[in-house]
Amino acid sequence: GEAEGDGGARLGVTLSRAEERERCEPLCAAMAKVLLPRVDKVSVSERLTSSPCTLVSSAHGWSANMERFLKAQALREDSVAASALGPRKIFEINAQHPIIKALSARVGVDSEDPTLTELTELLYETALLDSGFSLDEPAAFSRRIHRMICLGIRLDKAGGDADAAAKAGSRLAASKAHLAAS
Repeated sequence: GEAEGDGGARLGVTLSRAEERERCEPLCAAMAKVLLPRVDKVSVSERLTSSPCTLVSSAHGWSANMERFLKAQALREDSVAASALGPRKIFEINAQHPIIKALSARVGVDSEDPTLTELTELLYETALLDSGFSLDEPAAFSRRIHRMICLGIRLDKAGGDADAAAKAGSRLAASKAHLAAS
């Protein structure tokens, strides 16, 4: 990859893959606490170079297309297919990505930080979408995105109510989803 490794790269020191994996162990454990049982495990990726994370099917897991097909069958026939949709996904993180480095540092300070939980959920949901899977709770994803936008434009500090803006945005998303389903 084109990334330089840990914060030590500023000093001209780069970490080996094993050292990166070791550095990210606490973050993987904290993320697994949030994401289990939706994923089999959280691990440091050997393949990512520019994305912070990805979701891959395990050796015996379903592809995104097969999972969509099985969900459609389960909804239509109330079949056993729903039980076959267990996790069977692996959430891989890019130890060299700035987002993952920042989250790793945050875990070192407070592994129970609620912001870490929210950001883990957001990364998981974006990885779901990037990998072709569908979201289980699109409204929750919308709320998270709206909160991030509010934080990004400092709406909560400029006298606005970030939660009210996020709730209004999620109501809009829910009504759009309802219209799309009709």
